[in-house]
Amino acid sequence: MCERLLPVALDEAASYGTLGELEHRLRRHAEPEPVCPVVLHLIWTGALTADLHRGPLSVSTPLAVGTPRSVWCWSG
Repeated sequence: MCERLLPVALDEAASYGTLGELEHRLRRHAEPEPVCPVVLHLIWTGALTADLHRGPLSVSTPLAVGTPRSVWCWSG
């Protein structure tokens, strides 16, 4: 995951309402490959919230800035 995109993604998420809009905007800062893992990481940690009531994640999924939480990771 491209950690330098984390603060950029949070800044951009405050202005862009959907997953697709945020990913499109982040591609201005990096190649497309690291964009999706950064957004998913922010959702997983709670820094971004995704409205899943409308269905699975897609480009039209609404996003909002959330409250980051500690996430336990198992390294196997």
